[in-house]
Amino acid sequence: MLFFGLMVIVLFSFSFDPNLEETQRIGGGLLWMAFLFSGMLAMNQSFPREMSERTLHGLRLAPIPPSALFAGKFLGNFTFVLLAECILSPLFAMFFNFPLLGILGRFFLIVFAGTWGIVVTGTFFSALTLHTRMRELMLPLLLLPIAVPQMIAAVSATAELFHDRTLSALWLNQLVGYDVVFTTLGLLLFRFVIEDA
Repeated sequence: MLFFGLMVIVLFSFSFDPNLEETQRIGGGLLWMAFLFSGMLAMNQSFPREMSERTLHGLRLAPIPPSALFAGKFLGNFTFVLLAECILSPLFAMFFNFPLLGILGRFFLIVFAGTWGIVVTGTFFSALTLHTRMRELMLPLLLLPIAVPQMIAAVSATAELFHDRTLSALWLNQLVGYDVVFTTLGLLLFRFVIEDA
């Protein structure tokens, strides 16, 4: 995850002139592209690991609701992706000569809310594609169209923060609304997805 995200940041820092105006214009999209694609590497492997020695079958037999299994997988994925983003963000600031310290709190709020929605949908679709033949291909095909509203809100909020140093309630409300809707759907529908595991 880290190497992939770092590669995206480094390659784009050599492709564009990393001055303040250019970073304000393209930085949000570039950063979220690195976050999304490096995060998909982690989410793609979250459930297949449990297939060896029928670990997932054993977890299903445990006296816990399926939503607890989904919540645990989601929190594990979310922690790893958020840690990777916490490492990639300072590297982005370094390569693009962009001062993140003045907006760090608002920036972390956007990253937290944006990552939550992407990871919750990615975790759900990772379980959904568990038994498909082209599993590595199916996750991006399912996740990317669903994640478009979240990505638009996250990129727009980040670009606005980079340019004006303000955080619009419109984009933040969209991020939080997406998180609430898809977290609820994931918790309610996961038992149907895991039935044939």
